[in-house]
Amino acid sequence: MMAYGNLTVMFPELFINSDFDAIYRDGDFETCIESFINNYEKEVQGTELEGMYLVKENSLIETRKGSFIKGSEWGMSKEGQVPVDEYNKRKGKNRYVINISRGCPFGCPHCLIQLTEGKKERRRDLDNLEKVIDKIKNKYKHIKIWAANFTLDKEYVIEFCKMMKEK
Repeated sequence: MMAYGNLTVMFPELFINSDFDAIYRDGDFETCIESFINNYEKEVQGTELEGMYLVKENSLIETRKGSFIKGSEWGMSKEGQVPVDEYNKRKGKNRYVINISRGCPFGCPHCLIQLTEGKKERRRDLDNLEKVIDKIKNKYKHIKIWAANFTLDKEYVIEFCKMMKEK
C-alpha cells in the first residue's frame, strides 16, 4: 500500500509506524507510482525506486529523486477507473478536472509545488489538451482547469482560449 499527498511530503515521519509500504516524496506522481508497482513484488533496497520513501522496520528509506515527464505524456484517467461521477454526485457538481501545467519557478514558502512538481513549469501541449477535452466535453457541464500559474505563459493562454471558444 502506498500513500500520496501533501501530508506525505510535509510530514513523512507520521507514516513510520503505519501499514504503508511506501509514501510519495517528490517527482510526478505517475513515475513514483509506476516505480512502486513495477518493483512491488521484488525485494528492493530503494535504489531501484524513485520519488518515495520506503517504510521498513519503523524507519523511512529514501529512494532516488522522482522524475518528471513532459506535459504531452500526461494522460487522463480511464473512464470508470476514477469515480468522477460519484464524486460529482456527492459534491453536487458536474465537472471534470484537467491538469494543464505542473511545476513553478517562484518557490513561495507556503507552497509545495516546487517540491512535488519541480521548479520548471511544464504544460500540456494544446493538441493533447484538445484531445482530452474532446473525450469529455459532452459528458460534463463544467471543465475545471488546474494550473499553478495559468497566466505565466501569455501566448499559451491566448491559444488555449481560442481553442476553447472553437470547441
